[in-house]
Amino acid sequence: MYLLAKEVKCSRITAAIIACVFTYLPFLPVYGLSQFGIPLLMWFWLCVRKNRHYKGAIIYSCLYALCSSLVLVGFGVIFMMFMDIVFGVIKGKNKFANKGEKKSIIIRIVCLGSVIAVYLLENLRLIIQMLGIGNVVSHKSECVMPEEGFFDTLVNMLLVGGSHSMDYHFYVMVGSAVGIVVCLVAGKKIIKDSEWMSLIKLGGWISFFVLLAGFWESNASNFIRENMGVFGSVSLTRVMWIAPTLWYMFGAMVLGNLETVWKESEGKKKIGVGTTVAFLVLMVGIAGMRMVWNGNYPANVCRIIGREYSSISFEEYYAVDVLEQVQKYIYNTTGEKVDEYRVLSLGIDPAAAYYNGFYCLDGYSNNYPVEYKHRFRKIIEPELNKNEYLLNHYDGWGNRCYLWCAQIPGYYHFEKYTSYFWDYDINAKAAKDMGAKYILSAVYLVDAHEDGLRLVRETPFETEDSYYAIFLYEIE
Repeated sequence: MYLLAKEVKCSRITAAIIACVFTYLPFLPVYGLSQFGIPLLMWFWLCVRKNRHYKGAIIYSCLYALCSSLVLVGFGVIFMMFMDIVFGVIKGKNKFANKGEKKSIIIRIVCLGSVIAVYLLENLRLIIQMLGIGNVVSHKSECVMPEEGFFDTLVNMLLVGGSHSMDYHFYVMVGSAVGIVVCLVAGKKIIKDSEWMSLIKLGGWISFFVLLAGFWESNASNFIRENMGVFGSVSLTRVMWIAPTLWYMFGAMVLGNLETVWKESEGKKKIGVGTTVAFLVLMVGIAGMRMVWNGNYPANVCRIIGREYSSISFEEYYAVDVLEQVQKYIYNTTGEKVDEYRVLSLGIDPAAAYYNGFYCLDGYSNNYPVEYKHRFRKIIEPELNKNEYLLNHYDGWGNRCYLWCAQIPGYYHFEKYTSYFWDYDINAKAAKDMGAKYILSAVYLVDAHEDGLRLVRETPFETEDSYYAIFLYEIE
């Protein structure tokens, strides 16, 4: 982002501020370069357009595709690259006598081809599945996309951003609007037409993504999505993952133009433009302060200095010391090794059990056979029927194959001795038919024997500092 901001003529200090704020955006690191890698990809792309860094652009294009998600953001990146090449060919058709122009287009095509090739190799099985080749049908075929009003969605996408792509750009947008007005008034003759055109193009991309995301998530797109089969489950709102880079690049371009006007202005005009620059930098700074305050940083600081806070730590989440006890107990009492039985988790994320070597029938997956979803549904059907939220959550989405509890829907882990479930129903026969033998439960189940569950040991597995107290139930 620092390189990108400098490329659009920001000063080093301003570029550093924008880069630092972008660094702390609350993106999920599990998606690799999907969001954080876009600025460098765009920087290389701009360099190629100016006949620089050809080799680096090709290498990084491959690296970006290798370390990002085609489904979540890659399709949007490919579309942007393709359209830029198309516009470049149309604009430069009379300039192809220029060797530099020709080479720039060729390198951009190579970069695009590299991204597509790597994505195809990475996602070959997924693409084959989505094309309907083979016998495996994805659970995505039953996915029900959310339906909201077009204008409500549009406003939300414009002011806040999409899912997992919150970027606090509202402050950048407000500051940029003020900056553009000042540029029009004070720097109309100073700023080049090409720079205004670049700003308009970037604003056009942002507007296009906002409109596309707003349309796709609204009722208006129902007919299209319903007739696209499994492709209808692809959320085009993910193009908003590209928007944070575009918003901060837009702010950087406005700041760059303001700095140019400031350098070439005098007297009161110079003071006015300088004040505007300070205002826009302040807006970016406020965005940074808000994301730090609303993020995990205050909680982490409290943890470091030894003060209590409500968030669960990684150590507590994975509960290695507790789940090791469970594993050893099963082996010592039955002689069963961990690969000889299957488990389900209740009140503790299946990821913790999986991390500790257990073979799990439950878990979070964004693509698995719909047949498995139907089989697992039989296990949790009694609880699903008690709660409409859980029913819609599983049947209409289904990424989480969890043992749900209708008493407290939406909770995935429970601190020890804070809860117990009564009237908890599970289809033990369906669980046993799928191979499940044990349930690792972070809560005590009242009358569990009525559902075919036997509490293996009255005393739960725990340590003095553990977040969980695990009750081990055997499915009879």
